[in-house]
Amino acid sequence: MRSPMGGRDALAGVGRPGPKTVRARARSCIAVGLLFAWSGLFASADPNLGVIERITRNSAGERAYGDQAIISANGRFVLFVSNDDVLEGQQGIQFPQVQWYLRDRQLGTTELISRNAAGEPARYDRVPWLTLDDVGDVSDDGRFVVFSSFAVNLVPGTTLRQTRSFIVDRGQTPRTIRLIQEGFAGDTGGIQPSLDDRGDRAVFLTGPANAGGGIRIAIQELRKGTRRIIEVPGLTALSARATISANGRWLAAPVDVAGSPGACTADFICRFQPAIVDLDSGQWSLLLPRPDGRPSNKVWGTVALSADGRIAAISTLTGTAYSHPLLPENHPVVLLRFIDEGRTELGARLPSGMPPICGAFQGVGSPAISGDGRFLAFATNCGNFPGQVASSQPQAYVLDRARNVLALVSSSSLGVPGDFGASLVDYIGPFPPVSDPILSLSPNLSTDGRFIAFHSRSTNLADDAVPGIFTGNHTYVRELRFANGSSGPSEIPALSRWSSLALAALLALAALVIGTRARR
Repeated sequence: MRSPMGGRDALAGVGRPGPKTVRARARSCIAVGLLFAWSGLFASADPNLGVIERITRNSAGERAYGDQAIISANGRFVLFVSNDDVLEGQQGIQFPQVQWYLRDRQLGTTELISRNAAGEPARYDRVPWLTLDDVGDVSDDGRFVVFSSFAVNLVPGTTLRQTRSFIVDRGQTPRTIRLIQEGFAGDTGGIQPSLDDRGDRAVFLTGPANAGGGIRIAIQELRKGTRRIIEVPGLTALSARATISANGRWLAAPVDVAGSPGACTADFICRFQPAIVDLDSGQWSLLLPRPDGRPSNKVWGTVALSADGRIAAISTLTGTAYSHPLLPENHPVVLLRFIDEGRTELGARLPSGMPPICGAFQGVGSPAISGDGRFLAFATNCGNFPGQVASSQPQAYVLDRARNVLALVSSSSLGVPGDFGASLVDYIGPFPPVSDPILSLSPNLSTDGRFIAFHSRSTNLADDAVPGIFTGNHTYVRELRFANGSSGPSEIPALSRWSSLALAALLALAALVIGTRARR
């Protein structure tokens, strides 16, 4: 004997649904269709991206806001700045002040870096925030950290307000902190410090902190204890920071080309052009010249170097050094310069080869490049890039040049773009990019290309975030899975997108049919 609720008898007792039931089913189909359409458009998780990790937090795991995203070569350490009162050194003072912190992703700890030998956090004679001179770097093993600061209490004798650079040796017990220009006779200060990956060489600019003469490159061999100076004619601290290659041999830095043949004279800013300096020999040359070798007539922003210093990623404008048939003059671009080959190609692009097409108040910039030049990170809000239909905010991207795959990095684990955009672009607007503005610094790639660090004001990126509740900028790290071969690039995102859209269309058709039946 069958159950009264089972078998054919139960089904036979079901009559034709009424109009209300049909309309309800139609609404359900429409709702599910919209859901699939949303996921198809911009919520397909990218298998090339790992989980996004919030870096700005204390050692207990409490979230903090902060800026900058300076990652070590192996991706273990991330340097950032913050004045959030949940972090060490911010308690018991009326006005929390900007400090440098080092996050150890392996141990899950956050260490106050900007403190003196007595353990006191940096103090200022004013309430500071970041300036263009506030930069830092960390060696691969985390032993050495360099940073610049206006602090007046980190080492004895620094009571005057001035940008100085400091070097911290975490390998000493107790750890030590000193001025980076210590031992360089007659120098007035050190700015824009950087380290090679191994922490063997620290490089900084020294002399008057202005655009005039006297700026020199200072090199300190940390493990050998030796120091030397390189003189580069026209070297300046204006416009953009100096960038060292991972092997420590090459430095990209701005030089004043006003006296060079064919140099720009109409604009004060475009006088300053990127040069590549051989730190071993002291020889230098223009990094992005015109085809005939003369200086370009366009300003430039951030420069990033490959590990061997022979590939440079440069944010600039179309003009005498580079043009594109789809782009007007003065359009922002990120270029790749292959120095030994003397050629330039478009760096920031879609896999189809299409460049960013930027409208008013849109741009592209802030490049970072992996050690072998395979991976290029950049930021853009140009409308023809993935995620811009829903966002129209600056987002961070990584292009795998070897496999021709583009990934939207500043997105949630479901693939939804950051709702407030990645604060990475060195310029968004109708005027030429000069340098990274305050609080909008470049993304950083680990040397092997496995990890990208960036900061963003988006509220929907991390799994512990509360979408729509703005709590300031935060620094994040994301694994690039196609970089280590664990999940090579595939068509899964595209298949998921098109299958979701197809299913959404079928559900919409079903809703139309059901609705028509309901009206009969």
